[in-house]
Amino acid sequence: MIKLIKLMKQIISIISISLIMLLIGCKKEVPTNEVNNEEPVMSSFKFESKNNPGIIDFDVVGEINGHDITVRLPKTVLLTKLVASFEVANENTVTVNGVSQKSGITANDFSSSIDYLVSSKDGKANALYSVKIIKSAGEWKPFNSFNKIPVKSALMKINPKDNLLYLVINDKKTEKLSVFKLKNEQFVSIGNEVSESVKSSAFDMAFSKSGNMYLCYSLYQPQAKVWPLAMLKYDGSNWSTIKNESSDFNSNKINIAVLSDKEVIVNHINESKKSKYKRNSLLISSYDGKELKTEKVVTGGEQGVWLNTICSSGNYVYSAFIYRSKNNGVNFGHEVLQYNSGKWTSLRNNFLQPGATQTGMSILDIKSTDNGTVYLLTADDAAQKGVYHFRVEKYLNDKWENVGSPLPYIHGDRHDMAILSIAPDGTPYVAYYDNKNTTVFVSNFEETSKSWSEPVAVVKEKITGLNFDFASSGAGYIAFTDANGEEKIYIYK
Repeated sequence: MIKLIKLMKQIISIISISLIMLLIGCKKEVPTNEVNNEEPVMSSFKFESKNNPGIIDFDVVGEINGHDITVRLPKTVLLTKLVASFEVANENTVTVNGVSQKSGITANDFSSSIDYLVSSKDGKANALYSVKIIKSAGEWKPFNSFNKIPVKSALMKINPKDNLLYLVINDKKTEKLSVFKLKNEQFVSIGNEVSESVKSSAFDMAFSKSGNMYLCYSLYQPQAKVWPLAMLKYDGSNWSTIKNESSDFNSNKINIAVLSDKEVIVNHINESKKSKYKRNSLLISSYDGKELKTEKVVTGGEQGVWLNTICSSGNYVYSAFIYRSKNNGVNFGHEVLQYNSGKWTSLRNNFLQPGATQTGMSILDIKSTDNGTVYLLTADDAAQKGVYHFRVEKYLNDKWENVGSPLPYIHGDRHDMAILSIAPDGTPYVAYYDNKNTTVFVSNFEETSKSWSEPVAVVKEKITGLNFDFASSGAGYIAFTDANGEEKIYIYK
């Protein structure tokens, strides 16, 4: 009996081992090249400044939450041509609306939400990531100040080629101009003093698309009691003097616009009683790459011109001015002219807002965008006689229309200042100085509410010479001269 039990155990053991060996022998091996159909993953998403030159000047990392990606950018950044950098598995492909995407290379319009489709190599596994841009409101902060020389007056603009801030300084002691650029937060001199004595604050600068700078000013010659128009060109390395064919006028309130290095337009007002041109008439001078010529009197009016300004975009120059006193029965009416291919046409002729007593005498600015929209800043008392407000209008498709209602601020001091600037995303901004309360404010137009935002106080102190400009990165800059002759710069980003 015992022997039988032992025999049965041996038989069972042999059968068990046989079954195990059989199972091992029948096990199917997994090929090493079998596709893993797990869902593809986008592990990072960001906008890098090196891949978006002139659009953003700092890296911005997106927040990934499941399949939703959120990126926070300043509201002034232009979203239409942003290049994203992202990480996925080596063999995964990425597309947007069927278009293949290359990290750090492919640009997209992020004005609205974009879906990135991440797919496995064989296309059997896919994951859709939705990218949304949230525009956050920035704030104005002190950025830098210039005190190398005492400032009598100054001008600040951004060079669109290198995206750097440039300052033209009128030395309080010598009354000569010097030019500086702000690079790596340091002011770099562009030559030494570049001009002879300058008449008051009668100077302006502008840049060509190639980055060349044109500096135009009123050359003050006190012994001769004349101040003819003068122009200099800076090509990035050297200054050159541009010959002026005429000095038969005294130039003041000089404004310059550049279409190309062979087409520079200057508008200025003649203050000479002895000139062949009528006193206070608006003159147009042009530079064709060889010399500066005063071509004609665009307008004279009965009493001439009180205030003028200019801007350019594309192939067009826009000149705006306010008539001096009454012209054809209109009290301080204003006009807007358009220049193209050597011809001037009127977009607005001796105009006064319905119900207004006159156009405000100290507020005038004009800006234009690449899409052909022209923005005009004036002041008037159309809503209530004697109570003036800033008004912004735009001209598009041969039509003028108000940009919202006039700004709430009551402009009651002739020493108030206001300047218009357009952010890269197309948003109009107005910076203004409340002289009574010695405060600089900024307000922007909110497209969603169709109204002007609550004004933000940038700084409270007594200033002169308000300047306002945006870099293509969306950073805004305000510059002014303080009571101690120091040029201060504030940044918005």
